[in-house]
Amino acid sequence: MVLRDKHNENVEAHEMADLNPDHILGPPEGLGVPSSKAPISWLDVAAIALALAAFTVAIAVVWYQAAATSLGQTNQLVVVGFALSIMNLSAQRQVLLAAIHVEAWYGHSKLTHFDALLRKGLLTKRLSLLPRLVLLGLSAAYKKFSGGQSMISVGCRDSHWGIISRPGWPWSGNGLSGAVDAYVPFWNHVGISRTYGYNMFVESNTTAALLDTPDLDTIQSEQNSLDLGQYILLHTTVNATVAEHKEMEPEDRIDAQFWKDLEGRGFINRTIDMIFGFFSGLYAPIERNYSEIYVFIWDSTKDTFESTAQRYIQTRRLCAGTWNISSSNVSLIEAKLLEPVDDQIVIQEMSLNIGKWFTEPLPEYNYIWYPPENLMSINTFPPLVVSMLWARLISRNSYQNVKKADQNATHAARTYYSKPARVVQKTYTSITLKRSNWLLFVLAIHPILTMLAVSVKGFLYSVPVGDDFGLVSLLSGVKKDCLDLLHGASLSGKLRDDVHVRFKVLDGLEHGDTREPPRVQMTLERFESSGASNVVGDLDRKTEYH
Repeated sequence: MVLRDKHNENVEAHEMADLNPDHILGPPEGLGVPSSKAPISWLDVAAIALALAAFTVAIAVVWYQAAATSLGQTNQLVVVGFALSIMNLSAQRQVLLAAIHVEAWYGHSKLTHFDALLRKGLLTKRLSLLPRLVLLGLSAAYKKFSGGQSMISVGCRDSHWGIISRPGWPWSGNGLSGAVDAYVPFWNHVGISRTYGYNMFVESNTTAALLDTPDLDTIQSEQNSLDLGQYILLHTTVNATVAEHKEMEPEDRIDAQFWKDLEGRGFINRTIDMIFGFFSGLYAPIERNYSEIYVFIWDSTKDTFESTAQRYIQTRRLCAGTWNISSSNVSLIEAKLLEPVDDQIVIQEMSLNIGKWFTEPLPEYNYIWYPPENLMSINTFPPLVVSMLWARLISRNSYQNVKKADQNATHAARTYYSKPARVVQKTYTSITLKRSNWLLFVLAIHPILTMLAVSVKGFLYSVPVGDDFGLVSLLSGVKKDCLDLLHGASLSGKLRDDVHVRFKVLDGLEHGDTREPPRVQMTLERFESSGASNVVGDLDRKTEYH
């Protein structure tokens, strides 16, 4: 084929030069740029550096808690995806060049293999397994490692805490609805050694507590700063209202003087007829000192209220608690009861009149007639008793019930109080990518492949294949009389049979006073040479080859 210029005289000059015997014997002329080859080039170093930098960024946004919580899962996916793209760009060419080196030195050196590798084609019919695996490996994408969590401790501000109902609960009345609201989560899923709802902790079969909680302004402030998938943990030690079941001495049950002494202390027995001979009741003081009360459900045909009464001791105790605050919910997730506080004024002095208002819930949550999937193994009264006491304390708390509140400033200071920031631990948690070994492998595979590919290229640096090996290299180096093997494939690019490529490093031939420069020659063969190497001759790293 003749290259034609737009000027006829240039075309004729080229044609005459092609027919000149001296030109045929002399050094070839062309537009190719000769080059030498080093074991490792600056492009190899840049590829490794770029892959490691992208890998470091991806690791940082997943494994570094501050970065993970700041970005969140969605932004993490964007950053990690971009880093993987950078690493893939760094690794892709290096792995392909390493595969070409291996194919030229160790493989069958089929022309179709080189063609597929250069075009990154996966559907070439005559492409064997190794190149397919290389290309499939490079095209593999990472999956979403969603559902993880990242936490970071953040600063907290001073806040107010106290005996306060949950957010969204419109407080009204004398506490009946509040007691039911606090108690129902337990009643629906009876258990011990666990938390329920906003602030209930059932420590054992005998003891239950309702913890003091942050005020509504504190909760709303935290919720307003959260997006979907984010939440805050608040951990501190607060006061808690506690009810503990204490077994009565058998002799006290039958001692008339014992019950008479309780009446002398202001106890009054309020009883409800539950029909069928069953009664329920609450034996408690009329006005003050609710540190001790008695509740009972009894069958009048065989028992008395004295024989079935359960004694409960109410106290205020310290309790360590952890609350989970999301954008739409607040719940107590951990709690541990500590020692009682010396100050029991709230329970001993505030006028609560529990018996008047809370006798009705006893038959409503009758554990004898309506066991909540409990099989009678768990006493459901400790959480109910503490819910009644806690609800009455709220109804007397000026923070939420100004009209009916106890106006005593001493009492108010114990039901609503300030906590400095230093005693409240605040942890910000965000839904992020999982820090899994598989994700680490996906992130690390590209830098590893890049370094391995560069190492393979360095080991096989004498193979006459450069970093810019491609179609131009093949056309420039192929022996002209071998091109007839490819006749008929100019449009389809397909061959009926395998064509093998052999590389040969040629020293420059002398032509009189001139010497032809060294070059790389490629020959195309229809049959693979048995026992012969695919590469003949070695490159000299200091020599430029044409």
